Amino acid sequence: MTDIPLPPALKPPRPTAKFLLAHPAHFIALGFGSGLSPVAPGTAGTLWAWLAFLVLQQWLTPSEIGWLIAAATLVGWWACTVTAKAMNVLDPGNIVWDEVVAFWLVLWLVMPADFWSQLAAFVLFRFFDAVKPGPVAWADQAFKGFNWRGGFGILFDDFVAAFCTLLVIALWSSSGEQQFAIKRGAICPYTDWAGGRFTSKKALAAGDRRKLHRRHDLRRLHRPGGLQRLV
Repeated sequence: MTDIPLPPALKPPRPTAKFLLAHPAHFIALGFGSGLSPVAPGTAGTLWAWLAFLVLQQWLTPSEIGWLIAAATLVGWWACTVTAKAMNVLDPGNIVWDEVVAFWLVLWLVMPADFWSQLAAFVLFRFFDAVKPGPVAWADQAFKGFNWRGGFGILFDDFVAAFCTLLVIALWSSSGEQQFAIKRGAICPYTDWAGGRFTSKKALAAGDRRKLHRRHDLRRLHRPGGLQRLV
Protein backbone atom coordinates (compact mmCIF):
# COMPACT_ATOMS: atom_id res chain seq x y z
CA MET A 1 0.00 0.00 0.00
CA THR A 2 1.50 3.32 -1.10
CA ASP A 3 0.44 6.91 -0.57
CA ILE A 4 -0.55 8.90 -3.63
CA PRO A 5 2.22 11.56 -3.89
CA LEU A 6 1.05 15.03 -2.99
CA PRO A 7 2.82 18.40 -3.04
CA PRO A 8 4.49 19.11 0.34
CA ALA A 9 2.06 21.94 1.09
CA LEU A 10 -0.95 19.65 0.56
CA LYS A 11 0.41 16.53 2.21
CA PRO A 12 -1.87 15.64 5.15
CA PRO A 13 -0.45 15.43 8.65
CA ARG A 14 0.34 12.03 10.09
CA PRO A 15 -2.64 10.60 12.02
CA THR A 16 -2.41 10.89 15.77
CA ALA A 17 -3.76 8.92 18.71
CA LYS A 18 -6.63 11.42 18.85
CA PHE A 19 -7.53 10.63 15.24
CA LEU A 20 -7.21 6.91 16.00
CA LEU A 21 -9.80 7.12 18.78
CA ALA A 22 -12.09 9.61 17.08
CA HIS A 23 -14.07 6.94 15.20
CA PRO A 24 -14.31 3.13 15.36
CA ALA A 25 -13.48 2.97 11.65
CA HIS A 26 -10.19 4.81 12.29
CA PHE A 27 -9.27 2.39 15.08
CA ILE A 28 -9.85 -0.61 12.81
CA ALA A 29 -8.31 0.81 9.63
CA LEU A 30 -5.16 1.91 11.48
CA GLY A 31 -4.66 -1.63 12.75
CA PHE A 32 -5.53 -0.99 16.40
CA GLY A 33 -2.75 1.61 16.51
CA SER A 34 -0.05 -0.26 14.58
CA GLY A 35 -0.58 2.07 11.62
CA LEU A 36 0.61 5.01 13.73
CA SER A 37 4.19 3.71 13.47
CA PRO A 38 6.41 6.55 12.22
CA VAL A 39 8.52 4.04 10.26
CA ALA A 40 7.15 1.47 7.81
CA PRO A 41 3.56 1.35 9.08
CA GLY A 42 2.74 -1.41 6.59
CA THR A 43 5.43 -3.63 8.09
CA ALA A 44 4.29 -2.74 11.61
CA GLY A 45 0.71 -3.64 10.69
CA THR A 46 1.80 -6.99 9.22
CA LEU A 47 3.82 -7.79 12.34
CA TRP A 48 0.76 -6.99 14.46
CA ALA A 49 -1.30 -9.28 12.22
CA TRP A 50 1.22 -12.09 12.71
CA LEU A 51 1.17 -11.77 16.49
CA ALA A 52 -2.63 -11.45 16.60
CA PHE A 53 -3.03 -14.58 14.47
CA LEU A 54 -0.85 -16.63 16.82
CA VAL A 55 -3.00 -15.48 19.74
CA LEU A 56 -6.25 -16.20 17.90
CA GLN A 57 -5.05 -19.73 17.17
CA GLN A 58 -5.12 -20.46 20.88
CA TRP A 59 -8.85 -19.73 21.09
CA LEU A 60 -10.37 -20.35 17.66
CA THR A 61 -10.55 -23.32 15.32
CA PRO A 62 -9.31 -22.97 11.72
CA SER A 63 -12.88 -22.73 10.43
CA GLU A 64 -13.70 -20.01 12.97
CA ILE A 65 -10.59 -18.09 11.92
CA GLY A 66 -11.74 -18.38 8.31
CA TRP A 67 -15.09 -16.82 9.18
CA LEU A 68 -13.28 -14.12 11.16
CA ILE A 69 -11.13 -13.24 8.14
CA ALA A 70 -14.24 -12.99 5.96
CA ALA A 71 -15.98 -10.72 8.49
CA ALA A 72 -12.81 -8.65 9.02
CA THR A 73 -12.59 -8.10 5.27
CA LEU A 74 -16.14 -6.75 5.05
CA VAL A 75 -15.73 -4.56 8.15
CA GLY A 76 -12.34 -3.44 6.87
CA TRP A 77 -13.87 -2.38 3.55
CA TRP A 78 -16.14 0.00 5.45
CA ALA A 79 -13.40 1.16 7.83
CA CYS A 80 -10.86 1.83 5.07
CA THR A 81 -13.44 3.78 3.06
CA VAL A 82 -14.37 6.01 6.01
CA THR A 83 -10.78 6.55 7.17
CA ALA A 84 -9.34 7.35 3.73
CA LYS A 85 -12.07 9.95 3.22
CA ALA A 86 -11.38 11.46 6.64
CA MET A 87 -7.65 11.67 5.86
CA ASN A 88 -8.36 13.02 2.34
CA VAL A 89 -5.88 10.52 0.86
CA LEU A 90 -6.89 7.86 -1.64
CA ASP A 91 -4.66 5.12 -0.25
CA PRO A 92 -3.01 6.24 3.01
CA GLY A 93 0.07 4.33 4.09
CA ASN A 94 -1.12 4.49 7.70
CA ILE A 95 -4.19 2.40 6.87
CA VAL A 96 -2.88 -1.10 7.54
CA TRP A 97 -6.05 -3.16 7.93
CA ASP A 98 -5.54 -4.33 4.35
CA GLU A 99 -2.17 -5.81 5.36
CA VAL A 100 -3.75 -7.36 8.43
CA VAL A 101 -6.54 -9.30 6.72
CA ALA A 102 -4.39 -10.25 3.72
CA PHE A 103 -1.60 -11.66 5.90
CA TRP A 104 -4.16 -13.45 8.08
CA LEU A 105 -5.32 -15.17 4.91
CA VAL A 106 -1.74 -16.22 4.10
CA LEU A 107 -1.16 -17.63 7.59
CA TRP A 108 -4.55 -19.34 7.65
CA LEU A 109 -3.67 -21.25 4.47
CA VAL A 110 -0.04 -22.13 5.31
CA MET A 111 -0.47 -23.09 8.96
CA PRO A 112 0.58 -25.25 10.70
CA ALA A 113 4.11 -24.13 9.92
CA ASP A 114 7.30 -23.61 11.89
CA PHE A 115 8.74 -20.19 12.70
CA TRP A 116 11.03 -20.06 9.66
CA SER A 117 8.22 -20.92 7.27
CA GLN A 118 6.06 -18.19 8.81
CA LEU A 119 8.98 -15.76 8.53
CA ALA A 120 9.41 -16.65 4.85
CA ALA A 121 5.70 -15.99 4.30
CA PHE A 122 6.06 -12.62 6.07
CA VAL A 123 9.07 -11.58 3.94
CA LEU A 124 7.40 -12.68 0.70
CA PHE A 125 4.19 -10.85 1.52
CA ARG A 126 6.01 -7.64 2.43
CA PHE A 127 8.04 -7.89 -0.80
CA PHE A 128 4.95 -8.19 -3.00
CA ASP A 129 3.05 -5.52 -1.06
CA ALA A 130 5.90 -2.97 -1.03
CA VAL A 131 7.56 -3.54 -4.43
CA LYS A 132 4.28 -4.28 -6.25
CA PRO A 133 5.56 -6.30 -9.19
CA GLY A 134 3.29 -7.11 -12.14
CA PRO A 135 -0.26 -7.96 -11.05
CA VAL A 136 0.08 -6.22 -7.69
CA ALA A 137 0.89 -2.91 -9.43
CA TRP A 138 -2.15 -3.36 -11.66
CA ALA A 139 -4.38 -4.12 -8.64
CA ASP A 140 -3.04 -1.05 -6.82
CA GLN A 141 -4.38 1.21 -9.57
CA ALA A 142 -7.55 -0.71 -10.46
CA PHE A 143 -9.94 0.88 -7.95
CA LYS A 144 -9.57 4.47 -6.78
CA GLY A 145 -11.86 7.05 -5.20
CA PHE A 146 -13.24 8.38 -1.91
CA ASN A 147 -16.12 5.91 -1.99
CA TRP A 148 -16.82 2.19 -1.65
CA ARG A 149 -14.87 1.54 -4.84
CA GLY A 150 -11.79 3.21 -3.37
CA GLY A 151 -12.20 1.36 -0.07
CA PHE A 152 -12.24 -1.92 -1.94
CA GLY A 153 -9.16 -0.85 -3.88
CA ILE A 154 -7.22 -0.35 -0.64
CA LEU A 155 -7.85 -4.01 0.21
CA PHE A 156 -7.64 -5.45 -3.30
CA ASP A 157 -3.92 -5.03 -4.03
CA ASP A 158 -3.00 -6.62 -0.68
CA PHE A 159 -5.11 -9.68 -1.45
CA VAL A 160 -3.34 -9.94 -4.81
CA ALA A 161 -0.03 -9.71 -2.93
CA ALA A 162 -1.28 -12.49 -0.64
CA PHE A 163 -2.17 -14.62 -3.67
CA CYS A 164 1.32 -14.10 -5.13
CA THR A 165 2.84 -15.05 -1.78
CA LEU A 166 0.82 -18.25 -1.60
CA LEU A 167 1.69 -19.10 -5.21
CA VAL A 168 5.42 -18.81 -4.53
CA ILE A 169 5.09 -20.91 -1.36
CA ALA A 170 3.13 -23.58 -3.25
CA LEU A 171 5.67 -23.71 -6.06
CA TRP A 172 8.56 -23.84 -3.62
CA SER A 173 6.93 -26.62 -1.61
CA SER A 174 6.17 -28.62 -4.75
CA SER A 175 9.75 -28.20 -5.97
CA GLY A 176 11.12 -29.28 -2.60
CA GLU A 177 9.03 -32.47 -2.59
CA GLN A 178 10.14 -33.37 -6.11
CA GLN A 179 13.81 -32.83 -5.23
CA PHE A 180 13.40 -35.01 -2.16
CA ALA A 181 11.83 -37.77 -4.27
CA ILE A 182 14.57 -37.54 -6.91
CA LYS A 183 17.24 -37.89 -4.22
CA ARG A 184 15.48 -41.05 -3.13
CA GLY A 185 15.85 -42.38 -6.71
CA ALA A 186 12.26 -41.81 -7.82
CA ILE A 187 11.06 -40.53 -11.16
CA CYS A 188 7.39 -40.92 -10.30
CA PRO A 189 7.24 -41.17 -6.48
CA TYR A 190 4.68 -43.21 -4.60
CA THR A 191 3.45 -41.29 -1.56
CA ASP A 192 2.54 -43.08 1.66
CA TRP A 193 0.11 -40.45 3.00
CA ALA A 194 -0.53 -42.27 6.26
CA GLY A 195 3.10 -41.96 7.24
CA GLY A 196 3.87 -38.81 5.29
CA ARG A 197 6.78 -40.56 3.54
CA PHE A 198 7.84 -41.04 -0.07
CA THR A 199 8.55 -44.57 -1.31
CA SER A 200 10.39 -44.57 -4.65
CA LYS A 201 10.50 -47.12 -7.44
CA LYS A 202 14.01 -47.95 -6.33
CA ALA A 203 12.67 -48.77 -2.88
CA LEU A 204 10.32 -51.29 -4.48
CA ALA A 205 13.19 -53.62 -5.35
CA ALA A 206 12.95 -57.20 -4.19
CA GLY A 207 13.99 -56.77 -0.58
CA ASP A 208 12.21 -53.49 0.09
CA ARG A 209 9.05 -54.70 -1.66
CA ARG A 210 8.65 -57.45 0.92
CA LYS A 211 9.00 -54.91 3.73
CA LEU A 212 6.39 -52.71 2.11
CA HIS A 213 3.97 -55.63 1.78
CA ARG A 214 4.46 -56.59 5.42
CA ARG A 215 3.67 -53.04 6.46
CA HIS A 216 0.42 -53.05 4.47
CA ASP A 217 -0.46 -56.49 5.89
CA LEU A 218 -0.07 -55.14 9.43
CA ARG A 219 -2.41 -52.25 8.59
CA ARG A 220 -5.01 -54.70 7.28
CA LEU A 221 -4.92 -56.56 10.60
CA HIS A 222 -6.43 -53.50 12.27
CA ARG A 223 -9.41 -53.41 9.90
CA PRO A 224 -12.65 -55.36 10.64
CA GLY A 225 -12.19 -58.91 9.40
CA GLY A 226 -8.60 -58.22 8.47
CA LEU A 227 -7.24 -61.38 10.06
CA GLN A 228 -9.71 -63.62 8.21
CA ARG A 229 -8.81 -62.06 4.86
CA LEU A 230 -5.12 -62.58 5.48
CA VAL A 231 -5.73 -66.25 6.36
